[in-house]
Amino acid sequence: MQNKRSDETIEKSIASSTCYGIYQADIQVGFARVVTDDATMYWLCDVFIHEECRGQGLGKKLIEVITQLDRFRDLMGLLGTLDAHELYEQYQFNRNSDRFMIRLPDSSR
Repeated sequence: MQNKRSDETIEKSIASSTCYGIYQADIQVGFARVVTDDATMYWLCDVFIHEECRGQGLGKKLIEVITQLDRFRDLMGLLGTLDAHELYEQYQFNRNSDRFMIRLPDSSR
């Protein structure tokens, strides 16, 4: 699926989110952003690892870092994805449908 978002929309979404990046030799090779109310839930979105860098465990590290942050540990995590379900399941996201996954707060597990 091709991204149809305008540059303006992308910039606004990044400015209104908490963003995480992975860099190799000053080049960004990974990205994820989180939208949250900081009280009940967060939405993990726009996760990517550059195609040439996949298979190195970078996606795992990115999701591990985000899900283990104190800020998010006791919030419900939401994720919409069409692929990589097995990756997210390693970090306690559970399939809710073919596309959506939910991660319960640490205190609920």
